[in-house]
Amino acid sequence: MSIDMRSLSREARFSKRVKVIELRRAGRSYVQIALQLGLSRIGVFDICKRFAAIGSAALRDAPGAGRTLTPAHELLMRRQIRDGTPDELAMPEWLWDRAAVSRLIEQRLGIVLPIRTLALYLKRCGFSASRPKIEDGMTEALPLNA
Repeated sequence: MSIDMRSLSREARFSKRVKVIELRRAGRSYVQIALQLGLSRIGVFDICKRFAAIGSAALRDAPGAGRTLTPAHELLMRRQIRDGTPDELAMPEWLWDRAAVSRLIEQRLGIVLPIRTLALYLKRCGFSASRPKIEDGMTEALPLNA
């Protein structure tokens, strides 16, 4: 069973990549390296291939890896979503949806997140998509002036 590199810290991934290159330079085969380090043979091959192509930059995570929002940003957004509605923040939406959260992040932080990334942040913060509950006997929306 091989280790999933994504589950390791950035430093641990870097250390594994350095060790792969050291062992390969020492004459070890991809299979031997994979067995020794608990990686897949394909993963070892990919590390060596990337190292041959771009050198020591291959030992670090690829650009774009990591989170866009800082923990402080996440906390701020979580509080604003939990404590109010979009219309209270002078936004056109009445309820929080991905579009409203995306607009909030862009307005407050100047950061545009892809929808898929936004969905991951919302899930990580404990928010999930749900339909509004319909009260017993109510089958349609009430008019605003009722």
